Amino acid sequence: MANRYANLVGSNKIKDEYTKINAGFEAVQAEMDAVNAELDAHKADTVAHVTQAEHDKLAGIEPGAQVNQNAFSRVNDVQATTEEDALTVEGGTGIMITTDPAQKRLIITATGQATPGPHATSHITGGTDVIPDAVPNGSSGLMSGADKAKLDALPNDVQTQLDDIRADIGDKSQLQTNDKSNLVAAVNELFTSVGSGKEMLAAAITDKGVPTSPTDTFATMAANIGAIETGGLWLNDWSAYQTVYNWSGNTALVPAGSWHTFVDVVGEGWIVFVRSFYLNVGNMAFRITIDSTTHTFDGVSGSTALDRTGNLLVHPVYFSNRLKIEVFNSDVNTREIGCDYTYLLKNKTPNAATQTILSLSQRKMAYNISNSTTYVDVANISGGGYLLSIEFSGYNTSGNTGLVQSHLAIDGSNVMLDRSVNAPWLQNLKQHIFIGPIRFNNSLVLRHRLNAAGGGSSAVTRIYYALD
Repeated sequence: MANRYANLVGSNKIKDEYTKINAGFEAVQAEMDAVNAELDAHKADTVAHVTQAEHDKLAGIEPGAQVNQNAFSRVNDVQATTEEDALTVEGGTGIMITTDPAQKRLIITATGQATPGPHATSHITGGTDVIPDAVPNGSSGLMSGADKAKLDALPNDVQTQLDDIRADIGDKSQLQTNDKSNLVAAVNELFTSVGSGKEMLAAAITDKGVPTSPTDTFATMAANIGAIETGGLWLNDWSAYQTVYNWSGNTALVPAGSWHTFVDVVGEGWIVFVRSFYLNVGNMAFRITIDSTTHTFDGVSGSTALDRTGNLLVHPVYFSNRLKIEVFNSDVNTREIGCDYTYLLKNKTPNAATQTILSLSQRKMAYNISNSTTYVDVANISGGGYLLSIEFSGYNTSGNTGLVQSHLAIDGSNVMLDRSVNAPWLQNLKQHIFIGPIRFNNSLVLRHRLNAAGGGSSAVTRIYYALD
């Protein structure tokens, strides 16, 4: 008979079909082994079947039990009343509640827009937990009653002070300044105007010979104005100056085409008198440096060795910090060059009320004409005073001999000694003017002579002086 294991043929003898019976048993055994394996796998599947532990756990669950959840049963004294209860958070006075579901956040913000509740009476005076008054520049605290009274009175006090300030300021429209918008602008305009005025005033005073800075006080400027020598050099306080001079006739050997310095002094004063001269032929130019500016005075060329008239300056010139005097040798050879000069160097502040030349008791002139070859007095004075100037001259009626020579001594010291100052027989040798003032305290002696007799020559000398 046919089956799914042996497929035996019923009409056949068993001996002819037994091999099929063995094959059928083997097929049955294989199928049973497969079923057993499947049963074992199903039994071991913990997903399809529960374990004993799980079975015991399920047996312990109360009827009506639910799956566990993340929850609080109570917040402070608020108790949950259902399995899935909800707690609502509300903002009180000055508190705002917002949520951020995406970040699972609850945000509590103090808005500060509500009036805080009153402090307990325990925090004020008489309470059990008193908050102290605030301390200036110290700890914070409450406001005292006295401070509250001051605060209440402040508006009135401020208004009173403002009224007083306005009264003190006055009507700004009456200001004499162009800018009347506010006091700062007006005062700045005034200071600018005053500053400009002081600059101009200082420049004007300085131009008058008294150095003055725009930063000086008005009192200093007033004093400097008083020190201006309004009467000119000759009519002011000579006692404020030291007279420096050289009338000796000494010379210096100066290389060709070179300048030679005779004076270079730092200080303030006046140059009064300058003469350059040669003992040879040449152009006797000289230059003076006043402060930082140099001025050149052209000379006149001489044709002979006796052309010693010199180049002359007799106009007072003011210098504020430096004086320099130089003479130029224009010759092609080294020459003897000389320079007479007088300058006044200030050593104290002049008194504008003192006019020396006018305050002296006597103003004198001495005069002498002589053809003697020995010295003759022109003036021989004992006492004190000022030598103002000397004029040497002479005349000749015939011949060509004789030079006028001089001897000048001040307070016993020789200023000129046998100096040839004039040739009466030549028109071009006339070094005849010397300018002071030169102070003498004890004596002033001036003598002259001719160095050779005969020839009809005579020496003519004048001296001007003033006595104390």
